[in-house]
Amino acid sequence: MSTAALRDRDPNHPDGLGAGPIGDALTSSPDAETAPARTFPAAEADWARIKASERRRMLLPTLLLMTFATGVIDAVSYLALGSVFTANMTGNVVLIGFAFGGVPGFSITRTCVAVAGFATGSAISGRLSRRWRRHPFIWVRRATAIEIVLLALAALGSIGLATGIDVDDEPQRYAVIGLLAIAMGMRNATMRRLGFTDVPTTVLTSTITDFASDSRFGGGEQRRQGRRAAAIVAMATGALVGALLVRHVDAQAGFAMAIGLLLVAAAHQALIARRHPRDSGAARP
Repeated sequence: MSTAALRDRDPNHPDGLGAGPIGDALTSSPDAETAPARTFPAAEADWARIKASERRRMLLPTLLLMTFATGVIDAVSYLALGSVFTANMTGNVVLIGFAFGGVPGFSITRTCVAVAGFATGSAISGRLSRRWRRHPFIWVRRATAIEIVLLALAALGSIGLATGIDVDDEPQRYAVIGLLAIAMGMRNATMRRLGFTDVPTTVLTSTITDFASDSRFGGGEQRRQGRRAAAIVAMATGALVGALLVRHVDAQAGFAMAIGLLLVAAAHQALIARRHPRDSGAARP
């Protein structure tokens, strides 16, 4: 295997995008592409010819926009839908413990709906990966489109819903929480399968861990620190903006902001498709 191929398969290499079944397709070198055991369709062959650094630059704006949107969505879900996260499942597990402990303001049912919805979205993404795994860029575009639709349905479902941290449980609220959680679960599973480890867009535990352990203080080589820091700032800023919108406007404004961010991400993906029509699936024989 060539040095370039080894570089791309190493998730810690500064020019790598990450490991994984789809990450292999995203980061395969031209040498690996011509090997008998690694055959790609024409679209994926074109994608493989693009240098790793350019692939990183191409998709990073989309990933950061999605990360910002996650901060907004979790702010809306926690502050408006009743103390529940729809992207941060670690937080929800802790909230379930609070609810069982009788802490006021936390609902076992709402939190379990969020966890179940997230798991459902992840399972759906796993199913979709069987169809789109050989076309990773097409997968990103379609997954973004599905997420926009789910968020729009959640926004419509929240109309007329009482909002706040401590609210009553009702079927309409469960539906909104479930739709948001499904969207976040699909995104999280998609990004994991695509191998985007530094900017996973929905959770930051591993990103913060890698940022600290790879820092100068941690004795690391300080590679890819810029992307990790940008992801952390993007989610925190999204949560700030979402909180301000919920407090000073309403939950609908938060939904509109999140959907708008995803529309910009979709537009960015469309721009990439025009620049690289064959690897994006925009042009097919």
